[in-house]
Amino acid sequence: MRTLHPLAVISLSFLLGAALTACSGDTTLRTAPPPGAEEADPSRGGRGGGGGWPGLPELPSGPWSDIDPGDMPDVHFVVAYGDPGCCYNCDGLYGDTDDENGFSVPWDGAFGECAVSYALVDLHGQVIDEFEPPALNPGIVFSHIDLLPSGPGRFLATTQAWGTNYWPEEGTEWPEEEWGGYGWAPWIGWEFDAVQGTSSLVGYQDPVDYKVVVPGTGKRLDVGLYGVNAAVDPEDPEWLYLHGARYGCQEAPLPLRATHRTDAAVLDRFWGADELLGDELGHINWAPTSFAASIDEDGLAHVGLGFADQGCSGSEQPVHVFTDFVPDEGTSWVRVSSEPWAVNPASWAPWNGGAAVQVESPWELPTWHVVDDKGDRSGPVPDLTYNVRPGPMLDPGGPTFMLVGGDLASPVTDRMVVMHDGQQVWSIDALRFGLQEREVAILDVVVLPPLVEEDVPPQD
Repeated sequence: MRTLHPLAVISLSFLLGAALTACSGDTTLRTAPPPGAEEADPSRGGRGGGGGWPGLPELPSGPWSDIDPGDMPDVHFVVAYGDPGCCYNCDGLYGDTDDENGFSVPWDGAFGECAVSYALVDLHGQVIDEFEPPALNPGIVFSHIDLLPSGPGRFLATTQAWGTNYWPEEGTEWPEEEWGGYGWAPWIGWEFDAVQGTSSLVGYQDPVDYKVVVPGTGKRLDVGLYGVNAAVDPEDPEWLYLHGARYGCQEAPLPLRATHRTDAAVLDRFWGADELLGDELGHINWAPTSFAASIDEDGLAHVGLGFADQGCSGSEQPVHVFTDFVPDEGTSWVRVSSEPWAVNPASWAPWNGGAAVQVESPWELPTWHVVDDKGDRSGPVPDLTYNVRPGPMLDPGGPTFMLVGGDLASPVTDRMVVMHDGQQVWSIDALRFGLQEREVAILDVVVLPPLVEEDVPPQD
């Protein structure tokens, strides 16, 4: 008889309708005001309550607008975390780092050589399960780049890999590793199955020529040098979306690419920048700032992209663009902003159609901003005041989303708060591993797409 993975058991009794009845000291419960007219407006989209993934019953609008400890929303989060002693001093989590002369140097998108781990967490901060990138070679450290949901019970984690020697020494025989045999790789993508407790290599960037290698097909793909953005197609997980850029305003913008993950005979698909942004904006070599795939209520895949012009548009003000693109139909909407904060990192909704949340002034008097097909909404962040950054967008219709950050009294203690209709309605103030609270640096948070009955493995 096969024993089910912990999440599979939870999926039957917890994700498919059992209520959470326990309340913990690690959470703070607040009741938000009744839903306002804007939230009730069906033109705003969204099903309410954080539901909407195809195959799941529609969740009522109540759970996020009036949380009841005896009737909690069935939602789990994947938290990428690291050691506070390492990550609070690394490149990016708390601002740019300094070189040996004390000058600030730009962040390269990864969290230094700080090892990343992943925790499956419930609304009370209880860690249900933990995951780590496979140890392909002793001494290899995986540091965080990005985290995205990839399908029911699955998530995509992208990392950098670091070794004791970044490059092979002369005369040294390195073991043949899956990403090319080097002790360093600029980008590696792993897909984790939280039900089966397994992981698989989605792709890696060769450290010599920066081509992205897809192990399932052997293809070597040019995705540029400006970092790799990847997302699994939620409508058909056999497809992987890839996007990147090249340095320099004189370079042509690279297209959005979709490549088949297992069949080399299937031709890649491409969409040019003019298809993503229109003719007026499509000729600019934009720098990617955010990337995600989502699925709407009709089951169609969307790709959300954020771009900054880095001075290439000729504008005196920084220009930032959001676009929600439907590969089978075309661009759903495009939003352009000249606000300097608009280049800040954004988090896209994984379902209910395209919407993104950003934080303005994350270090002082932070303000949240949500952008979607209806326009922009914004409001103050009530409690978090230190290094506030966007967590997952739970429901664009609320809007309901999570923010991560600290305050001046506890600058190295990250909290996760849920905002709904402009109010904080829930917070996770600590992660509990077993019965013990552990201080961690939260690098990223996403919603784990919920399971439907057919996704749960049968017991033998």
